[in-house]
Amino acid sequence: MLWQINRLEAIPLSPPRKLLGEGTELFGRLFQALPEGTVLCDGDHVVRMVNPEFCLLFGYREEEVLGRALDDLVIQTPQMALQSESLWSGILTNERMFLEAPRHRKDGSTVEVSILGVRLDLEELDRGSFWIYRDISRQKATETELCKAAEALSDSVGRLDRLLEQTIGLLSGTIEKRDPYTVGHQKKVAQLAEAICRKMGLKKEFCHRLYLTSLVHDIGKISIPAEILTKPYTLTAIERNLLETHSRSGYEILEQVDFPWPLSRTVLQHHERLDGSGYPEGLKGDSILLEARILAVADVVEAISADRPYRAALGPEAALDEIRSHRGSSFDPDAVDACLALFEEGFRFNLPGNGF
Repeated sequence: MLWQINRLEAIPLSPPRKLLGEGTELFGRLFQALPEGTVLCDGDHVVRMVNPEFCLLFGYREEEVLGRALDDLVIQTPQMALQSESLWSGILTNERMFLEAPRHRKDGSTVEVSILGVRLDLEELDRGSFWIYRDISRQKATETELCKAAEALSDSVGRLDRLLEQTIGLLSGTIEKRDPYTVGHQKKVAQLAEAICRKMGLKKEFCHRLYLTSLVHDIGKISIPAEILTKPYTLTAIERNLLETHSRSGYEILEQVDFPWPLSRTVLQHHERLDGSGYPEGLKGDSILLEARILAVADVVEAISADRPYRAALGPEAALDEIRSHRGSSFDPDAVDACLALFEEGFRFNLPGNGF
């Protein structure tokens, strides 16, 4: 065993070969060749061996290191002293200790290092320890730059999100001004859709983006003649078919903007139904985006509960009965359950206007 030392009565301040004797000459050569700064200390924390990398790292000559307390060489602040005290205490009860921290060089400059301490249970060197120092300055500098870049990116994303929200708000306001009977509809649908989303336990970011999507889910109505949108009696089949083009029109408007979530496809699909009876593509089941399935529930509940040009509001119970009776066939069962639970708990739209 390399660490077996036959005799070490008094440790002279001399190079490793003389220090350890003929039986450990190989260890001495290995110690000198280690690529990290390394020292061997006795129980009083005095350096008894040092390799060239330690001297190079901290700017000392070998004779300036041997025989001196290790802390005197690399510690210059109270914080460093507390860290070092913890290391020395820990090495007595643990086989090894590890720390990443700054240490001072001879010239007073600071270097970031990783410190590995290993306890040596040697009869000839009571409470001895072996310490390895690795220069991690470049790694720390890289980490700092990455943190700065991440902060800058986060700020940019935040500004982008605010810009997107403002854009969506303007789009929502445009359609509401054109169709007075749906004033507040998109906002109330957005409020309910986000609440359903949260009730389902989905991520906060997902829920917020669905809220923004819901604010413009009827943007395609801008392409529908105003006389159809405001017609005070039941639409003809031709007029109904024309009205149903609004989801695709909304998709075509919104797909021109590269939103970081599937906003345009959600708008396209918000009238699809699980059984394929919806429009415009007759999609079924999981081929419909989860966002669109949630939005569909919120849209139907708000639409039935509120006044329309061709009928008075049918009320909350009719709206909830509609999604309850078509749970799993037309509407996503998890979204329906969440919506029903919300109203059982007292959910109400906090926006003024008709409906509940």
